[in-house]
Amino acid sequence: MLSRKLAGVAFVVLFGLRPAGAADAPPYPATAPAPVGSFLSGWEIRAGGFASTWGPEKADPNLNAEIVTPKPFHLEGWTDYLIPHLQAGGTANIGGGTSYIYAGPMWSVSYEKIFADFALGGAVHDGQIQGHYTNPHLNRLGCRALYHVSWDLGYQLTENWSVMATFDHISSGSGTLSNCGTNQGISILGARVGYRF
Repeated sequence: MLSRKLAGVAFVVLFGLRPAGAADAPPYPATAPAPVGSFLSGWEIRAGGFASTWGPEKADPNLNAEIVTPKPFHLEGWTDYLIPHLQAGGTANIGGGTSYIYAGPMWSVSYEKIFADFALGGAVHDGQIQGHYTNPHLNRLGCRALYHVSWDLGYQLTENWSVMATFDHISSGSGTLSNCGTNQGISILGARVGYRF
């Protein structure tokens, strides 16, 4: 009989005196989920359409997509403009002309909602190079690896969305920056939409 009473007391202590709501509590403390997209904060995707403006490929349509990283660090005041973003992208000539990929640093300045970018880096293309000029409808570019420069003038529509006019150029710089021979280069002009996470 005594053993039955002790068992009953133990049962009450173990199962009947838990705090209210304990039956519904999770076995471990809940952790808040990481904000969606937090690891992409500050990254930007840009995309748009262009037209070639020079040489045999003039008026060819082009599609462009680009990724822009956040700045690796910041400085105080106007000196922060000296710290570049990094960009990487590609342009596809859908008219049968030269396509290319590019990467390099990009500097930005802004005033209220207006911004301007300048980028300087390198590019690799699939067009004609020195010694293989067989297609009169393609620009002559000299070397496979070229210099890349671009300029943007844009407007920040919201915290995330922006629009911009862009001029993009690849060239061998023959005669001054290389010995690639014929240098027609590729120049395209167009508009893009940007989304910053």
